[in-house]
Amino acid sequence: MKPLIIVFNLSSVPKSVVLVYQSFKFVLHYKIKFLFGINILKLLLPIAILLLPIVLLYAYFNRKTSDWSLRLFEMTQRLIDKLLSIAPIKRQNATEKALCIVRLDVVGDYILTRNFFAPFKEHYKDYKIVFIGNSIIKDLSVVADSPYVDEFIFLDHSIWNQYNGYIHSRQHAFKFLRYLLKFFIKRYNELLMLKKTHYEIAINPILPWGDILRDDIVMKHLYASFKVSVRHEPFVDRGHHSVYVSDGKISHFYTHLFNIPKVSKFLFEFHQDLFSAFFKTFKGVDLAPVSFGMELPPSSVLKESSQNLLNGLNSRYGVLNLGSGDFFRCYRYFNRIVRYLNEDIQLVICGTTPTEAKEAAKLVKAHKNAISLVGKTSLLEYAYIIKGAEFALGNESSIAHFAAALKVPYIFILSNGSSYATFHPYPRTLCATHHVIYPTEFANLRESKKIWEQRDVNTIKPSAVIASIKEHAPHLLKENTPDDIDKDYFIEEV
Repeated sequence: MKPLIIVFNLSSVPKSVVLVYQSFKFVLHYKIKFLFGINILKLLLPIAILLLPIVLLYAYFNRKTSDWSLRLFEMTQRLIDKLLSIAPIKRQNATEKALCIVRLDVVGDYILTRNFFAPFKEHYKDYKIVFIGNSIIKDLSVVADSPYVDEFIFLDHSIWNQYNGYIHSRQHAFKFLRYLLKFFIKRYNELLMLKKTHYEIAINPILPWGDILRDDIVMKHLYASFKVSVRHEPFVDRGHHSVYVSDGKISHFYTHLFNIPKVSKFLFEFHQDLFSAFFKTFKGVDLAPVSFGMELPPSSVLKESSQNLLNGLNSRYGVLNLGSGDFFRCYRYFNRIVRYLNEDIQLVICGTTPTEAKEAAKLVKAHKNAISLVGKTSLLEYAYIIKGAEFALGNESSIAHFAAALKVPYIFILSNGSSYATFHPYPRTLCATHHVIYPTEFANLRESKKIWEQRDVNTIKPSAVIASIKEHAPHLLKENTPDDIDKDYFIEEV
């Protein structure tokens, strides 16, 4: 098996940045002592850390390409790697049998992975099962997964996910620098913590276009006898993913890599194939098809304030989520749809941002039986709200996966087509009530190799959404709702 060598190209990096990086490399590699036997590392490291902000600011202001932030993050991570390579480590539980699953993505990926915790609990009964996840799902995962997971480790969401926001947008230089220093300190401490624990098996079930600054970094520094992931077959860069593009270039710190077919497949089905191969290899058993879904315990396990929130909802209600993790997934015309929804069914509007709160305030005026909970719920409370909903409506976001996993009777999702096949549409065998509305022009891309091209979700006409609801759940609409509501949309604007 050939190792993957990720070559970091310094040719376009300013000489000042290269000089600092190479100085660190020299000091960390040789650990030269001078004068009275003082380790040069102890002397130069504080100086270098003080000088690093100046160098980074210089690089930031003089960058000529849009990927400068990514380059700086990569260099910072390399520095962390070097420091961890010389840090004294006192191993814990070296004799305990333990298996860990790493999944640092947020809600959608987590929901499509968590059902596979149960087979590990069944087939590795004498092992401690550990889940290393993202802190944003902490409360939810502890409640939902405790029957199958013995120990939870949650890594800081702002460090392990949000750095992407600094890569894809130009931030104020000092804000970026402050975040980069936080990135350095928090990542070093969390990786140092992970290095202290021994696992017999560590599994990273991420797809081939996974984040090389996140999941692979955790796997690299975990101390495990067997490190398992997916073999990356060659494929063309899809333009908005950082991918490994050459066959045989496999991360050298993995001990086992399973092949995946070079076809588009829904993520849950991909996991079924991956974990089936794992259990066949490591246990010699054929993994039975795993059922999809999420079972939440009674709401009585929640704190009193959460129970009061749920008890304040009507007996019949539906959920509208206005937000999404990406702005290009957000639909702007829910106001034209809401006024045609059946007002005998309460409309619970959810979201997180101040912009969504303003939009929700307008929608409450357009629907006589609507309330806004934007910014007022935790992720765990949000899950329980969706659990009791009669219908779910929203963008391609967490609501799509929550509603499917919690078996909401009617689900209507608006999508621009990005991540097609991997995250949507749901196979009927997993969720038969999941309906996705796409832009018309996306229909021509589904059978082509351009399915990763996204379209403007706001080209979806409100009438198309009404038509889907009328076809699958007409009782959710007011009586005599016209087929073409686009003709009178201006009434809402007035």
